[in-house]
Amino acid sequence: MLEMKYMHAILNLRPNALFSVIENNYDSLEWLDTEQTKPTKSEIDSELLRINDELKLVEIRTKRNELLINTDKYSLTDYPHATDEIRQDWLTYRQDLRNITNNLDLSVITLEFDSLNNIQINNLTFPNAPA
Repeated sequence: MLEMKYMHAILNLRPNALFSVIENNYDSLEWLDTEQTKPTKSEIDSELLRINDELKLVEIRTKRNELLINTDKYSLTDYPHATDEIRQDWLTYRQDLRNITNNLDLSVITLEFDSLNNIQINNLTFPNAPA
């Protein structure tokens, strides 16, 4: 599973802070900064969730945008659809794609690298394109 590291969360919370973190957990955090206070475990955990949710949304929107770009031609008023029903199916599909980020439960969505090092979005079903 693709996850942000403690280091990223700490740097977001305390830019330019001096610290070391070895095992990607709070117990391994050594705070060396005398100018900034050490963030709490709760602060770091909250920031990790925020960053991970943001990353999930970026990946979802990227995939959604690719699917929209690949189907742009079907939304053109002069595209020769066989029937008005098929045209409407494409318009509905594209609207469903645009709505994909509405009311998401990001806590169940995970990201991981596939065998080709592409990011795979798990536990989210994208709409199916019309046949």
